[in-house]
Amino acid sequence: MKSLAQRFNEALAASKITKKELAEAVGVSPSAITQIASGETKELKASVALKIARKLNIDPWWLVMGEGTMTSETSSSLDEAKMLLKRMPESHLTAVTTILKQLAEINKN
Repeated sequence: MKSLAQRFNEALAASKITKKELAEAVGVSPSAITQIASGETKELKASVALKIARKLNIDPWWLVMGEGTMTSETSSSLDEAKMLLKRMPESHLTAVTTILKQLAEINKN
């Protein structure tokens, strides 16, 4: 199994975000990010892990525990759906809600 540092570096490389940008987004010092990347940091606080995972668009469980996959397609899909819903006018939200209820009913059967 990959170490925390290996998983972190893999996710950081895939994101094309700099360590400095990540540090600013997460609210930690650049040296804290460097310590994670170098392997000096063996465990992350839950709040920091969640912020890193959100910024890098990865699964926090994978980052911390090394289980599952780096990206969660379900999470990404839900995030995209939320973003689209936030942009819709109220009149469209009613229609979308009706459609979702119908799909949920179909999936029950």
